[in-house]
Amino acid sequence: PTNYLADEVIDDNKVNELLAKKYNETIVIAEDDSEILAYLKDELSTNFRVIAVNNGYDAVKAVMDDEVSLILSDVLMPALNGFQLCSNIKSNIATCHIPIVLLTALSDDSQRLYGFEGGADEYIQKPFNIEIVKLRIIKLLEERNRLREVFLKESQSPAGLSIETKGKVESLDD
Repeated sequence: PTNYLADEVIDDNKVNELLAKKYNETIVIAEDDSEILAYLKDELSTNFRVIAVNNGYDAVKAVMDDEVSLILSDVLMPALNGFQLCSNIKSNIATCHIPIVLLTALSDDSQRLYGFEGGADEYIQKPFNIEIVKLRIIKLLEERNRLREVFLKESQSPAGLSIETKGKVESLDD
């Protein structure tokens, strides 16, 4: 088999540039393991404003009290696990637009399917590479900002938002 990347020089300058940048967004980290929570908070604070909590219930409260751009959550936690947190956030019209990244030691595909079905935007398995976690968060936030700009532009055009729904709307995101 031909290795198509063999002649390709992988330029990591763009990646390093993104990872070194400070972003205005606030992210909530929900993790019940205090060491992992401290590590994630320390690492992600270099790029984002971080609110660290140790369960899903406090994560929902933080989202209601603050303007949050993304949630990074463990799956197995007390007082509202990651799946319940995801369901809670995605079923509320005020918060359903917030991307959710689930972190888990569970490697079972059925668990992952359950997470995606519940509205998770990304699923990252522990142990994780922190640079991949950061880059995935950055890319999710960039994507949401692009969508926001498109909708703002559309809503300010003479035609306005001419989105027609034929039949019922399937999800809150629609």
